[in-house]
Amino acid sequence: MLNILRRGVQTWYFKSLLILLASSFVIWGAGDFASSGSRGNAVATVGDQDISGPSVINAFNRQMRQFRGSITAEQARQFGVLDQVLNALIDESLYDAEAADLGVRVSNAAVVKEIHTEGAFRDSLTKKFDRNQFQQVLSQNGLSEQQYVESLRRTSTRQQVLGGFGAAAAPKSIVDRLHKWRQERRVADVLSIPIDITSDVGAPDDAALSAIHKIRESQFTAPEYRKAVVIHLKADDLKAEIDVSDDDLKESYDQRQNEFTVSERRKVLQMVLPDVDKAKAAGTKLAEGSAFEDVAKTIAGQDNSSIDLGAISKADLPDDLAEAVFKLNKGETSGPITGPFGVHIFRVTNILTGSVKGFDEVRSELKDQIAADRAINALYKLANTLDDALGGGASLEESARQLNVKLTRFAALDQQGGGVDSKIIAGLPTGDKFLKVLFETAEGEDSQLNETGDGEYFVLRVDRVIPSTVRPLDTVRDHVAAVWRSEQQAKRAKDTAQGILDALKEGKSLAALAIPHGLTVKTSQPFKRNGAGADASLPSGLIADLFERMTGESALGQTETGYSVAVLTSVKIAEHDSSKDKTALDATRNGVLRGMTSDIVIQYNNALRSRHSVEINQRVMDSLFTANP
Repeated sequence: MLNILRRGVQTWYFKSLLILLASSFVIWGAGDFASSGSRGNAVATVGDQDISGPSVINAFNRQMRQFRGSITAEQARQFGVLDQVLNALIDESLYDAEAADLGVRVSNAAVVKEIHTEGAFRDSLTKKFDRNQFQQVLSQNGLSEQQYVESLRRTSTRQQVLGGFGAAAAPKSIVDRLHKWRQERRVADVLSIPIDITSDVGAPDDAALSAIHKIRESQFTAPEYRKAVVIHLKADDLKAEIDVSDDDLKESYDQRQNEFTVSERRKVLQMVLPDVDKAKAAGTKLAEGSAFEDVAKTIAGQDNSSIDLGAISKADLPDDLAEAVFKLNKGETSGPITGPFGVHIFRVTNILTGSVKGFDEVRSELKDQIAADRAINALYKLANTLDDALGGGASLEESARQLNVKLTRFAALDQQGGGVDSKIIAGLPTGDKFLKVLFETAEGEDSQLNETGDGEYFVLRVDRVIPSTVRPLDTVRDHVAAVWRSEQQAKRAKDTAQGILDALKEGKSLAALAIPHGLTVKTSQPFKRNGAGADASLPSGLIADLFERMTGESALGQTETGYSVAVLTSVKIAEHDSSKDKTALDATRNGVLRGMTSDIVIQYNNALRSRHSVEINQRVMDSLFTANP
């Protein structure tokens, strides 16, 4: 949340370095990872400082929160996230050790200034430091003021240690060559060979089906299912039981009379004039038979769109104007009327009579709405009664009988709400919460009574967890056969493409090879190595191959719909113009500088590891996640 390293850093390349470091370690809570103590239980030691097991676990968990559940902890460890976290802790401890040797200190005044300039601690209106906001942000991140201050002090100290490192400038020769390499464009003739999903590839024999079933078993694997018992409470289920008397209906009708009344409306034209003299002149022209629209244009300076008020009711006009307008008959024009915006002249072009819906017309609507409102209150009371019954030890079946509510049994539900046939089962509680609770509840356990976001309630019991398993071939024979056909159709397209590629290498032209297949060769737009300018017929792998080819050479690649064979026809070397290519050139220069700075810091880190002893206790490291899976 807070980039507390950014203040005082004078060069962009150092900021990039710190962002890189932060990507493998979250700064919050970093201040308590190292301590002097029992080395036998330390995950790592840096000089005389220990990195404890709990600090590694905390840092790893903070990193996991950044992934927002996209990967599991085990997957993160396999991807090397744990190693990155530990190395970041070691690097920061190395910077602390080096700072101590160099005598680097950060004053209290500097820390206070850093805190006061941090945007996250400022009031949103005054833009000034706000202690309440400061405390709230720390609390949200699980930090005390002392922990944050010490963390900030350490960070500022490390900043001073690292602040002098970084490449001063990127060599022009490297930047120019890399820029030219990136900006190079190529053009190719492309022949797309689509997969024909209608082609007859025959029928698979049992051996072929068995082979596909084994090789592609993940496609034929049933998901984990849950056999469950559910009580699902909805207001709609209670509406039919709600009694609404005629007195209730009439009372509601009287209270809501305005909703059923459509006031008289009039279609009105209006011109607004600045003074009485102009209004009189307009009135004279109208009396002589001039069109209202013409007079409004010549005297009031209004066009047709500004004079048409549309169909309006009395409530749409100020009281003094409304009375005058609604006294006019259809086709009548008012005299000048002084209003809040000038002198008005109105003409009524049509009168739309008002109406009132009778009681019998809205009886059904009233009954439905009253019943719906009362059902919501009844649902809340019923949910509380159910919760009390369950809390008193009653089973779901007993509670359902006592309260006369429906109990539903599901033989198998997957995580998408589907059954064994993968079709979504109707009538499940709305929203995502039901399926989440279902798959978080252990076998044989009851869930808590839960409310969905749509005002429904449910409680469930998982009677059985049905593990994911590969479906027997006999039960998915048609599916397996369909996969076999798809693969054969794809293979046919690939073989065709490969045959064309082989023929090209023998000297035949792409255009001639396209004719027997009824296909057309297209010339691509110029494209770059990163795919800019290329369409779907040029996938990334094919583009990469074409940038390895000489003019006239060919390559083959798989697309989303089939295969493409391409012949490189031209190479356009970029002749860069500093004035036109400034943005792209700056991006290349900055990239080179970041890489050089990163190399320098890596060398510095390696030097620090030689200067300050670093030891990693792999046994303790492994035991952390044995005890904390």
